[in-house]
Amino acid sequence: MNTTPPECTGNILIIDDLPENLKLLDEILSDAGYQVNLAPSGKLALSFLQSTLPDLILLDIMMPEMDGYEMCSQLKISERTQDIPVIFISSLHEVPNMVKAFSVGGVDYITRPFNVPEVLARVQNQLRLSHISKQLVEKNAQLSLEIEERKRVEKVLQDKKHQLLLLADALPSCVAYVDTNQHYRFVNKSYETWFGISRKEICGTHIQDIIGINAYRIVQANIEQVLAGRYVRYEAEMPYAIGKTRYITETLVPNVEKDGQIDGYYSMITDISERKHAEEVIIQQKELLQSIFDHIPVMVILFDSNGRIQFVNRETERLLGWSQAELENVDLLAEWCPDLECRASILEHMVAITGKWQDIKLRTRFGHNMDTAWANIRLSSDMNIGIGQDITERKQTEEASVLEERNRMAREIHDTLAQAFTGIILHVGAATRVLTKDLEAVRTHLETVEDLAQSGLAEARRSVAALRPQLLEDGNLSSAINHLVTQMKTSTHQTDLTYEIVGTVYPLPSDVENHLLRIGQEALTNAVKHAFASEICIELVYKDTHCLLQITDNGQGFKVDNLALKGGFGLLGMTERSERIGARLMIQSQLGQGTEIVVTVNR
Repeated sequence: MNTTPPECTGNILIIDDLPENLKLLDEILSDAGYQVNLAPSGKLALSFLQSTLPDLILLDIMMPEMDGYEMCSQLKISERTQDIPVIFISSLHEVPNMVKAFSVGGVDYITRPFNVPEVLARVQNQLRLSHISKQLVEKNAQLSLEIEERKRVEKVLQDKKHQLLLLADALPSCVAYVDTNQHYRFVNKSYETWFGISRKEICGTHIQDIIGINAYRIVQANIEQVLAGRYVRYEAEMPYAIGKTRYITETLVPNVEKDGQIDGYYSMITDISERKHAEEVIIQQKELLQSIFDHIPVMVILFDSNGRIQFVNRETERLLGWSQAELENVDLLAEWCPDLECRASILEHMVAITGKWQDIKLRTRFGHNMDTAWANIRLSSDMNIGIGQDITERKQTEEASVLEERNRMAREIHDTLAQAFTGIILHVGAATRVLTKDLEAVRTHLETVEDLAQSGLAEARRSVAALRPQLLEDGNLSSAINHLVTQMKTSTHQTDLTYEIVGTVYPLPSDVENHLLRIGQEALTNAVKHAFASEICIELVYKDTHCLLQITDNGQGFKVDNLALKGGFGLLGMTERSERIGARLMIQSQLGQGTEIVVTVNR
């Protein structure tokens, strides 16, 4: 271990014009372990000091050109060398010489002849003092930096404390710090407002003395938990000593020191009385709504913007079979309507939220189909309510009414046509009997026959037009046309028929669907039986503003302006049906190039 003191490792510069003195001091100090540099003149010494700074200078007073006093004065003027200690060397023992040496900046004085122990003691002493001085300077500089840093940190902390105090005072909640003896150490302004006491009076006071014995009994167990190091959060109705009861939520956070000891805890109390009151009102309203929903004789469902069902009432459970508890594991839409096209139509109606009623046939959990009608209402941006009715009895009544009306019209048609054709037979027989006797009478009978035939034909047209096809009763226009196409495909193998629906299917008025179906049926029949078409394309286009029925064939075609083709039900019937529903009929045809019939009706 190196036990050499720091002052014995210094760098010493000896300045003397006598070589024997330089040699003697060099031996003394080198043997003692010092690093020694020699300068025989002040000029050479100043040149050396430009590059190297020693820890100590031994300076001879009596030197030519520049004596020791002048040399020392120059050293003390320079900031670079002024702190280097200088020990004067001289043969002069007079006090004035010593005084002058100290006055120009010397720190000690050694006389010749040299006493080795004395020289070493004085050198060691000055190096020790220099070393201590340097340490003090460094320590002072370090302390100054630390003091400045501490001031800066204290200012930052003070600013943060001020900001936190402002923030705490701005909070509507009560914020406090409580020590392990359950005395307040800090409270914010809300404490003053809540309890009507200044924070100076609150700080240092036990909790029980501020909140009251009854409130303290409620919170005491929670305080014990937080002082045991646990995070605590609770809600309670607090009967405070000030005579006001508040429903509060309090959060307690332990303050754990580095050594693991609990120094106290932070507390934040928020008044949730209004929230609790609102929750109670909501619960009451929910119970009221639940009671209403469960007792009204209609189906009620709650669903989101994607059509996912969140709630069903008891009437829905009773009629359709699925309970509220089963909704999480059941795709109710898929169960209600296994057919994908039907399901898409239902989902579209649910998401559209038109508020209009739509008839929907649903399959119940018990396996049978039920006729229902639904209207949807938007509650918010995310939730909607659907109201449904069982219309089975209504549908049965309507079907019975339709059947009764059909029977009545059939009897009417039978009676009307029977009378007309009976008259025709009678007048034809009468005309036959007088054919050779009275031509005028024959003409009269034939005119009557024509009138009866025209009248019967008109009545037949009216009756047929009044009958809604069974295909429309069982479905809608798109499915009825699809059924017609399917039937024609099975009976006509030489004709290639294609049917396409464009857009989303929506219901049209009953008479509109009836006439469009009749026009399509007539056009298909004409294309197959009269135009001998090998390809027929039917398109039913649903747009936002109108619906379009288009039938195109590659048959023999005809001249559109040929009036002979407008007899009977043909083109004349299509024209009359279009006019009745306010539709626009467009017919394009050329001989040998096929025919295109387009019917457009506004929605």
